[in-house]
Amino acid sequence: MTNQTHDTVMLTTPRGHEVVAQLEYEGFAVRYAKVVNRYTGVMKPLDAVTAETLARALKAKQVYDHAMTETKAVEHTLKGFGTLAAALGNAHPAIEPYWREANQHKTIAHDMRERARHFHDDAMAAIDKLAGD
Repeated sequence: MTNQTHDTVMLTTPRGHEVVAQLEYEGFAVRYAKVVNRYTGVMKPLDAVTAETLARALKAKQVYDHAMTETKAVEHTLKGFGTLAAALGNAHPAIEPYWREANQHKTIAHDMRERARHFHDDAMAAIDKLAGD
């Protein structure tokens, strides 16, 4: 079994420019990031601040995805209890920890979705500007 240390990420900005970057999982950093102007084909490297903002957006998206996966797993467990859970109610000591955990994951997911959107929007605006728009 091999551990993947990086991935190539390809994104499109709101203005249609292509962004290609290497995402390194250790330290969650964006390396070798560049934007390709969709009209001219001119490639420009991303500056350190924009690359860091993009990395933050991707990290927040990863945390969001993980929180949603955990939420669905807890909800699946609760569904597995069937009518017993409904009969006991959400406040029952046997059921309440599951509801609390599901709600915690939902809160994390919501926060990370908002954070990812903020960082993504900031990064995309800076990248579009760098590309010449």
